[in-house]
Amino acid sequence: MRNVLFLFIVISFTKVQFANAGFVLGFNGTNTLNSANVFVGDSFAVNLYLIESNTTNLTTFGLLGFGSRANYNSTVIQATGATNDANFPIAGGSPDLSVNGQIDVYGGATSPPKMSSIHLATLNFNATAAGTSVISFGDFDPFVSDFTLNDSPTFTDLDPSLFSPTLGFKYDFTVKVAAVPEPSSLLGSSALALAFVMRRRRSCSKAKISSTNGL
Repeated sequence: MRNVLFLFIVISFTKVQFANAGFVLGFNGTNTLNSANVFVGDSFAVNLYLIESNTTNLTTFGLLGFGSRANYNSTVIQATGATNDANFPIAGGSPDLSVNGQIDVYGGATSPPKMSSIHLATLNFNATAAGTSVISFGDFDPFVSDFTLNDSPTFTDLDPSLFSPTLGFKYDFTVKVAAVPEPSSLLGSSALALAFVMRRRRSCSKAKISSTNGL
């Protein structure tokens, strides 16, 4: 275990080779989800995936480690924690929530998973105020290999493929937070609905009476 941890640290601090294949970060296994609608007071989770396209590198070699920094609007939502996927038990200090409006997640694998869509971590948030927050996932550290392919002895750095140009590209997840309706407005809506139903019932009753008298 100690040797595996040392290997992960050495690889993370050595950018060996740039990747040229297609990789993206996604928020579900098929990369078809990028937003959520919640109410103030709700707790919600955002899942992070690494997905390959036009390549079979992940399914052939597997992913040795990952790392990403997410920034968000702390006046609307607050990060409360994160859990790495079971495939990445080497977590170090992940998650790091020491900076307001920012959460760092990273991990290393003892048995690198081999699949075209790999679940990395689940990040947890609370919705604290009405508004919109974009959670932007970017490169954790531009000077280290955060996403590392397990293609020994090369250990290809996937960061340039994910975050270029110049490691500044980000993947956005948009959260729209709505205010919870006031009890008074709910009561007013219910009263209006009830009045409408009663009015229809009276109209129907009058129509029946008129029809009967006509007979």
